[in-house]
Formats: sequence, C-alpha cells, structure tokens
Amino acid sequence: MNILHLLFFFKAMGNPLVMDPNSICRKAKRLAGKQAELCQTQPEIVSEVAKGARLGVRECQYQFRYRRWNCTSHNKYFGKILQQDIRETAFVYAITAAGVTHAVTQACSMGDLLQCGCEATRNRDPPRPSSYSPGDGVKWEWGGCGDDVEFGYEKSNDIRTLIDLHNNEAGRLVREL
Repeated sequence: MNILHLLFFFKAMGNPLVMDPNSICRKAKRLAGKQAELCQTQPEIVSEVAKGARLGVRECQYQFRYRRWNCTSHNKYFGKILQQDIRETAFVYAITAAGVTHAVTQACSMGDLLQCGCEATRNRDPPRPSSYSPGDGVKWEWGGCGDDVEFGYEKSNDIRTLIDLHNNEAGRLVREL
C-alpha cells in the first residue's frame, strides 16, 4: 500500500475529500486485500494515520508560511499542485509521510495501539551508565521503552495505497461531473 497520496483533503467541488478515516474505510469495503483488511482489523491505526497526515500538513503550512503557495488546503490549487511533479509536491508527500510515521510511532509508545510496543532493541535490560557501581549512591532509573519507528514506518507505507485508491476514485467521480 501507499500512504500518503494522502489521507488528505484534495478539494474537489468545494468538499474536502480525504482526512476522514471513516470515509476512507467505507471506500475500502469495495476493495480486497491489504487495504480492506487494514480498515477492518486495525481502524485505530487508520485514525492515527489521519492524525499524522494532519500533522504533516500543519508542518507544511508552517514551512511555507511566507511563500506564495503556503500549503493551505482550502486553496483551489492545492489538488492541482499535488498532481504535478514539482519540489513542493515532493515536500508535501515527504512531510506528510513523516507525520504519519511519527503519529503511529507515538501512539505505539504511549500504549494507544495494541498491535505494537517498544522498539525490539530496547526490550532487553536497560544499559548502565559508564560510571555506575552499585555502592556509589547513584540511582539509575529506566526511562521506559524506545519508539518502534519501524512499525510506524511500516504502517505509513501500508496505508499509502489505500489513500491512492481513494483519491483516484474521487478524481474519477469529479471528472464525471
């Protein structure tokens, strides 16, 4: 699958098309395979993906705030820009993919997603500081588990195609009007 073409809002005929996980999963019911399975078995991940996509868009708006095109979704040219092979499009996709990876990874670390947990390399005994010796009065506290970025990255890739399929269908419907 392909996450980010985008869990997001191309504007077509004045209606935001994508940021809603329920809308995406309703469309996925007509599909088979991994896309439909993700919506049926892991809707909470789809929700985190939507959060991450919004995070990416907000960051894009911040980074482009002083430019003529500032990554605003309610601009009628937003969808057209994202269909072009230009550096702004590459940036939007990259920052949104990063936002999705971050949101899913953070949800894992916070225990909000049951499908994931700590980073595998962090599940072993905590490291000791180099100056640690049991009798010197230094108290070592383990800070918790590491972020499972690999899981976040994997899920961001898993949903990308689902979003592509949704947006392609929306584009076909708009063309028919």
